[in-house]
Amino acid sequence: MDASIFVNQEDKEAVNIPIEGDLDRVDRLQYLAAACSGQYLRIEALNDLEYAIQLFQEAVDLTPEDHPDRVVRLQPLAALYGIRYQQTGALDDLELCIQLFQKAVNLTPEDHPDQAVRLQGLAAAYSDQYLRTGVLSDIELCIKLFQEAVNLTPEDHPDRAGRLQYLATLYGKQYEQTETLNDLELCIRLFQKAINLTPEDHPSRAGRLWSLAMGYSSRYRRIGAADDLELSVQRNEEALNHKPSPPIDRLRAGRALFEAYAKLEKWQLAYQAVSLTMSFIPLLTSRSLKHLDVQHRVNEIAGLASDAAATALRIGKPVYEAIQLLEVGRGVVANSLSDIRSDVSDLNMKFPYFAKRFSDLRNLLDSPKDLEKDDQRYDTGKQLEELIQQVRDLPGFDRFLLGPSKDELRKIASRGPIIIVNVSEYGCNALIIEQEKVGAIELPLLRMKDIRIKANKLASPDNEILEWLWDKVACPVLNSLNFVQTH
Repeated sequence: MDASIFVNQEDKEAVNIPIEGDLDRVDRLQYLAAACSGQYLRIEALNDLEYAIQLFQEAVDLTPEDHPDRVVRLQPLAALYGIRYQQTGALDDLELCIQLFQKAVNLTPEDHPDQAVRLQGLAAAYSDQYLRTGVLSDIELCIKLFQEAVNLTPEDHPDRAGRLQYLATLYGKQYEQTETLNDLELCIRLFQKAINLTPEDHPSRAGRLWSLAMGYSSRYRRIGAADDLELSVQRNEEALNHKPSPPIDRLRAGRALFEAYAKLEKWQLAYQAVSLTMSFIPLLTSRSLKHLDVQHRVNEIAGLASDAAATALRIGKPVYEAIQLLEVGRGVVANSLSDIRSDVSDLNMKFPYFAKRFSDLRNLLDSPKDLEKDDQRYDTGKQLEELIQQVRDLPGFDRFLLGPSKDELRKIASRGPIIIVNVSEYGCNALIIEQEKVGAIELPLLRMKDIRIKANKLASPDNEILEWLWDKVACPVLNSLNFVQTH
């Protein structure tokens, strides 16, 4: 599918113009359908997807059952129904996706070079069905089909690593349901094989390393072998520091690494991991997180910021540093990870060239499919780093993608102290911003598990919650400010 083609209204109308003796209409339908599909993948306008499905369906309907090109048209049509299912959740689309991929598989000789792709598409559709139903037979069939796809893929084929990765993921899902240790062992083994076939500078490497690390973590929880915990840490370290990979993959590895170090109470290492991880957040786009719901975004980003701030305070970092970390997370969540956050919007008003360049580079770096060569991704990452520094040299943008400066914080507090209550599994604190100073106090009586219990009671009026908030939060803060008088 050629994503570089721009489809306009004239293109769409031309395909329906009747031409005497026109024998190529099916080819033109297929061509335009592929163009609409490519346009959808670029700008994600649902009407492009709908029109691509309509055109491919018409092309299939006009193709005789015994025509050799019928299977070539069934495959992309099946894939588009799968994409629409991902967007809408309509069960009819998933069922059509499965039916059409099955037809494509049935029409393809076993030794055909495209059979592996069609088996992969059918397996992915059954994986979606498993996620919907939880029926074990779906994941078992999915594994069988993907194993067939892997078996048909030559050792030196560029897609073999990706198929091994997917097969490993399926065994991991099956382990979650069956808790059969052999499934977990196969999951780990296949992820390792996928990594062995992945070049050092490949943009998928961090994601595969993180997945392997999760496998080691699962086996550590199951068996308790210290080697597995160490291997998990090592793989996540590699993933976190893998510059050619997309920010979202490095972020996930960084979070897992932080949690591992925190569990071991290696707080300096935990802080190093989480502070680097936080630097990826301004580089995320809504495209990288489009499959996540809002709650997951809050958990993965705002929660990470709170953990980072708590860890900074735990190891004695300046309070200002903790506030900066919180501001990064707060700013992203408040803007719902929109493609242009407020700081980029400000840049666009004054320096539109730099704003567009930043957005273009960030989008390229954030999608493995947009860069065909690994050295392109490395160059893009370097260009983005250099551009950010250039923007910070522009008048009024020295804090671009950074939190507020100390002077800005104190200016905000000109009308009175500002209190930020930070809650985390790793410590709860009140960060206090005053004109003269910035400080923090511990809130030792405030605990995450109690907060969750109280949150479940917010729907009904309860004075006890207000009393609890006074005792655990308000009173200690006001005491520190000398605002509470005792008689």
